[in-house]
Parts: sequence; structure tokens; C-alpha cells
Amino acid sequence: MYDPISQLSYLNARFLDPVRGQFLSQDAVFLSIGSKQLPQISDKPLTYYLSDPQQLNSYSYGRDNPIIYSDPNGLDIYWRSDGTLARNTRSGFNQYFESQDVSMLNRNASLMENNRWNLSLFNNQVTDNGSWDYKTQGREYYFFDGKLVKADEFGNLNFGYTGTAGGIGSSVLVDAGGYVEVRNQTAMFENIGNNFEKPEDVRSINQGVQTYYKNNGNNSSANISQASNVVYQLGLQAIARALTAISYILGEISQSISNKIN
Repeated sequence: MYDPISQLSYLNARFLDPVRGQFLSQDAVFLSIGSKQLPQISDKPLTYYLSDPQQLNSYSYGRDNPIIYSDPNGLDIYWRSDGTLARNTRSGFNQYFESQDVSMLNRNASLMENNRWNLSLFNNQVTDNGSWDYKTQGREYYFFDGKLVKADEFGNLNFGYTGTAGGIGSSVLVDAGGYVEVRNQTAMFENIGNNFEKPEDVRSINQGVQTYYKNNGNNSSANISQASNVVYQLGLQAIARALTAISYILGEISQSISNKIN
């Protein structure tokens, strides 16, 4: 948060002078170096800090290298792999870099809006190591709907958002995620209620779906997505009824054979 009166930025734990690029007080984690509690405080061992001299500069911002590092809370840094810049603390810059992620999401959605129900294209984008597999692209955080989220969560948010743009219903998207879990042999029985998709992934996918609806209203893709969801659910119900009928018929046949034998 930038304070125009003091011309300082408050990053939850410390004040930063954006002109000098330095904090006004020492890093609380730095002050704990040598303490046995350091791993619990920072989730990093002492060797992590001793391996880089810039980590021992307790007033620096992002190891004095804000081009590829940033420190969103004044206590640590995170990596920006694209090499363009780190998350600057002034709100104007935050909005600018947020706009990059918004533009990227809109481009992804536009691709699917122009290729509705092109499941092959969608799968190629979201598959492991695909263009939209954001957890493998080096960045740890992305902006989504005004919030900074981790890369794996952003991938699921993008999955729901762009899938809806492609006219794919939310139930199809969630079940597709469950199929991937089964295929990768990572499915857990406790998630059977979500067709083996993880609950946190289901929440992110559905949030992506709802955000698309919020941002785009009742456009063609949203309407097609909702309609396909209804058709998909009706199809599943029809399959369930058919399986029940088949089970009943097989039971009757088995009983009839048993009666004849007896």
C-alpha cells in the first residue's frame, strides 16, 4: 500500500522507500538468523541465507535485484521467471502487471470463444507442460480477479474460465479434472464424490467458471456452457437409469436361471 504523504510503501511487515529501493527497518527474518527457530519462522534453512550475500543485507528489497525478484510482504522474495520485472510496490505498477495477466487470460478466453467445443485444442493447451500449464512455467504467482494466487491455483482458475469460454459446462470440466487424476494414478478414494477431482481444484475451477459469467454476462459462450452442462447432466442421468435397468434385467435373468436349475 503506497502512502502519498510519506511517499513510502507499506508491505505488511515493513515500510519501503521506493526511491532508494530499501526498507526503513531490518528484516525480521534476518534478525532471527542464528536462532534454532529460523526454519519454523521462514520455512528455509540457515544455509539458504548464507549462500547469497544479498540475503544478509537486512534493508534490501528483493536481494537488491527487483528486476527478477520481488518481496510482496517485506519478509521474503519470490521469483519472476519472465525477466521483465518484479512486482513493484506502487499501486500503479501493480495494476500494470495485473493487467498483463488479465490480458493473457482474455487472450486465452478469446481463443476458446473462437473455437467452441474444440476439445482437442483445449486439451492441448491445458495438458501437462502445455501452454496453459502455468505451474510449470517458472512463475510462482499470477493475478486473477484482482488477487495474487499461486501458479497451480491460477491454472485451475484459467481451466474453468477458458473452458467456459469454449462452451464447456462446469460439470464436464470438473469430471475432466477427475479423469486426469485417475489417468495419472493420483486419484484418492476420498474424492469420489467429486469424481476424484481434489476439492480445492473443484473450488478453483468453479470460481473460474463463475468469474467468466461475471465478466461476460450472458454471451454466447456462457449460454452454450450452461446448456451443455444441462445436456451433460441429463446424459449422465440417462446412463444411470440405463445401467439400473440393465442390472434389474440381469438380476431377473439370473433368478430365472436359478429357479430352472432348482
